[in-house]
Amino acid sequence: DDDSTSHVSNSYGYLRAPWNTNNNPYVARFNKTFEYETDVMPSCTDYYDMLGYDTWLDFGMNIANGAHGPVHGMLGGAWKANFSGWQAAEEAMGSDSAKNLVYLSVASYPQFWRDGIISCPDSCSEDTALEDCQCTCAGLTDDDTMTTNGDSSGSEATTSPSTTELLQRSGVFERIARHDVKGELLERRQNELTGEVSFSWIGVEELEQESMNTWFFKMVCDVAQTGDMLGSSSPVDPIFWSVHPTVDRLWQWKRLSTDCMYNYSWPSGTSIYGTCSGHDEKDMLPYAGLNPSASNSLLDNKGLYDLLDPTTSDSPYVYDNFEWAHCLQEGSDVRNFCTGS
Repeated sequence: DDDSTSHVSNSYGYLRAPWNTNNNPYVARFNKTFEYETDVMPSCTDYYDMLGYDTWLDFGMNIANGAHGPVHGMLGGAWKANFSGWQAAEEAMGSDSAKNLVYLSVASYPQFWRDGIISCPDSCSEDTALEDCQCTCAGLTDDDTMTTNGDSSGSEATTSPSTTELLQRSGVFERIARHDVKGELLERRQNELTGEVSFSWIGVEELEQESMNTWFFKMVCDVAQTGDMLGSSSPVDPIFWSVHPTVDRLWQWKRLSTDCMYNYSWPSGTSIYGTCSGHDEKDMLPYAGLNPSASNSLLDNKGLYDLLDPTTSDSPYVYDNFEWAHCLQEGSDVRNFCTGS
């Protein structure tokens, strides 16, 4: 037992995120996110767009989007017995809006958990029924309104944060806005005088913004079980190891294209994962043995970035080809991303 490694697990003790109370001991996959099938797959256009980012900050921030992210959703999926949030949302706002909120809600569990909005049982025994071992949101009463702090003795009551304030405070809105590179979901606004940041759903009337936030908040709070590919346990699924080399090979071609514009940039605090430590330049990796010239030393993220630079002799590997034959068959050569051809 290595004390330097994380001992975070779900309530049943499995190597899954705390908010994923899946109690199945085997690798889990589900072909839907609740009632919706994934209808978006990575395309050659996504590859081309990724290679067009000319800083490491932009490349690293956006690689979780179309170039590979949908595969995680398609293979992982999410389910929960008697979950009807999608149906009620469809009736209230239409199928497309409800579907967007369902996908975004599952992706928002980590931010809600880290912010303390979602709480989960410390532990559940193997014979505890799944319905008795669920994560929940604090602050919602039975009528789905936010509670207030105070008592009935006449002492001053303090109103709890609104759903909109919690969505912003937790970093959920910020993460969605950064992922939304095409500007189709959420607009980020910053007041030039005060610096105050606010967010609004694109295509939603001003009077309906708060209602949209409430629907979204309730969906996130109806925490579901997810397949392993849709969370931090994704490396336990063997398919993970065939999906992520796609990302790695794109990145290597970007670095090998030395005639194209590319700048290293990794400002502190720019991770799309907000307060989750481990994603900044100087954060240390928790395991040794990566650097062949110093097998007992630890690397920070920048050290690993430099070690895996395919333009240097220290890189332990380089892919044997960068053809993307299926794109060539479509008449698209993503290798020419900086020539426009």
